[in-house]
Amino acid sequence: MNVRNQTIVSIRYLLKNNKGEILEDRMEGNPVTYCHGIGQIRPELEKKLYGLEIGDKKTFNFSQEFSGCGKNNQYSCEVIIDNIRWASEEVLRRSRVFQMSNEQCDKNCQC
Repeated sequence: MNVRNQTIVSIRYLLKNNKGEILEDRMEGNPVTYCHGIGQIRPELEKKLYGLEIGDKKTFNFSQEFSGCGKNNQYSCEVIIDNIRWASEEVLRRSRVFQMSNEQCDKNCQC
């Protein structure tokens, strides 16, 4: 199975800035789990994860658009796909509510 819409994906990741400083380290401990395709993670990262399979390990580079601030900021994100499974009907029902609430927000909303 690969990462696609309506799958529950568990990832571990390491986010660094262009100086090599670690900004966020989620490689140890419990992975981050999200429903793919509903905007629970940054759109730039979601697009890059699409199609990956369990066990895949990739490093992606992002520009300042990933952080939403600053100029000429570059980031790298090393990601490991730990698990992928189909989302249950209940999860999909809850995610539709999440999507509707996001659509009602303005561009400065932080929900």
